Amino acid sequence: MTGMPTWSPGDLEASSYQRTATGPPGLYRNKLGAVQPADSRLTPEISLRFSVGLMQVIVENATEPSLDQLVKASGRRLRRAGYKCMPPYPTEVAGLADGRGRTSVKKRKFRQPAGEPLLQLFAMPGPYSLLLTVPEAQAGLARNLAPVRIDPPAPPAIVPITSIPVPDLSAVTEQLILTVRGIRLTAMITSEPVTASSDQFALSSLQSMASRLGNRAVSEGQPDTFLGGQYCIRHTFVLGGGTGSAVRSEYRWAGVVAGYGVQVFVLGTRTIIDAENARRLMDYVVLIPPS
Repeated sequence: MTGMPTWSPGDLEASSYQRTATGPPGLYRNKLGAVQPADSRLTPEISLRFSVGLMQVIVENATEPSLDQLVKASGRRLRRAGYKCMPPYPTEVAGLADGRGRTSVKKRKFRQPAGEPLLQLFAMPGPYSLLLTVPEAQAGLARNLAPVRIDPPAPPAIVPITSIPVPDLSAVTEQLILTVRGIRLTAMITSEPVTASSDQFALSSLQSMASRLGNRAVSEGQPDTFLGGQYCIRHTFVLGGGTGSAVRSEYRWAGVVAGYGVQVFVLGTRTIIDAENARRLMDYVVLIPPS
């Protein structure tokens, strides 16, 4: 479904604000969600992504009618991206008995060596798809991850509540990706509370991105609001090349809400978007209150 952002949205863990290095084991539940927009025609595609150490966990609305078709569609995308996919096999996945497993490896290309084999595990709990990806050499990480619980949201929310058993709550990173009509939003939240102010967090996280910006211009920070009127800082990124090159823009909001650092990036996947269209999608995003 949705891809990763074209412009890497920085490394939250590399920022200079204070955070706890380790945390207790427990059940990690997503903090980011979205509400149903007033215009039902603009309902976005949803992708919740978690990194748990070396493992990535993706929860999305199921786009295929069956698990086998989901695995086939994923294989087609991977082969187009230069991967070799082994035949799928039945296996339990994160506490779900009816799952599929498959090993994929990036093919050797010219002088570049082949990639590290990756184990992918698929399941379809209700109306959602669940995908675990882990290095094949670390397959035990995925086998020990159970059970993952995915509960439908309570209206007007449209993002499922996902609970993942993890050995270290502070080691989980979370992203919410919303895509609608050629506009993609990526929201990121720190795994642990931060002590910085919104201004300090916005500046430190921007500084951690500076080495990745390349040929991009960044606007001065502008006071703004997000997540239901919370104070934040907005920046505009503009990517441009020489004569005739495409120019792309991206809007970024960053601040501290309920003690957590949040960054929201919105970009046009096909065309340049303006701040009004970016905000329209950004305003869907909310924090889910603790249970």
